[in-house]
Amino acid sequence: MNKISYYYLELVKLIVIAIILFALFGVINDAVIKGITGSSFPNPDFLQYKGSQPLYILQHIACAFLVFVLYKNTIQFIGFHKNKKGKKLSPKWSKTIIYSSLFVIIIYYLFLLLQ
Repeated sequence: MNKISYYYLELVKLIVIAIILFALFGVINDAVIKGITGSSFPNPDFLQYKGSQPLYILQHIACAFLVFVLYKNTIQFIGFHKNKKGKKLSPKWSKTIIYSSLFVIIIYYLFLLLQ
């Protein structure tokens, strides 16, 4: 029963960290988009370009992958349970996920610049 409470605390920790990181990404992303196009939320004129919406969604999925790598490699070892049985991602997979996620995020900005 004691392990179950640690799993709930770990879930709450993951949700809070994800919310904070997505909010930080949203603020930075919004500032970059506003700098490129001159408009941002709540006036999403930057989504009017053909192909812009799928790239915008992919950009947020890439952010989710970055949060996943951050959690697996560092955050799971900090806090309530200090998951000693948890394994880090291999350096090869970590680099692959990080570089591909950053590539997808930057592709959207390049798409907006070229429109």
